[in-house]
Amino acid sequence: MKIPKTIKIGGHQYKVIFPYIFTERFDMIGDHDPMVKVIRIAEVDGNLKIADSAIVVTLIHEILHAIDRNSGHNMFVGGEGEEHIKAISEGIYQVLADNPKLVSIPYSSGLSFRSILWR
Repeated sequence: MKIPKTIKIGGHQYKVIFPYIFTERFDMIGDHDPMVKVIRIAEVDGNLKIADSAIVVTLIHEILHAIDRNSGHNMFVGGEGEEHIKAISEGIYQVLADNPKLVSIPYSSGLSFRSILWR
């Protein structure tokens, strides 16, 4: 699966590390570090390869954490907020997966969501 190596979020350049092996905690498949502007995404969970769709949902999830943190709101930190961000991540993924033409809509610059996200 091809994941962008960098993503610009809220004016900040984030490095995306994929695949990442979580040695710190074994119950994680994604992480956002707001201080060093890094998003880490695992390719395996234990001995099982993570489905491509789950990898994309995890990337969206971590992007939403970055947006939330950069905005200063911190609405999705811990507990119930984490459950909300999981639901929103799944919803965004479903809309994008079910409507591939949506990510091809050109901006006035001639670029599309797809060309911006996956360059």
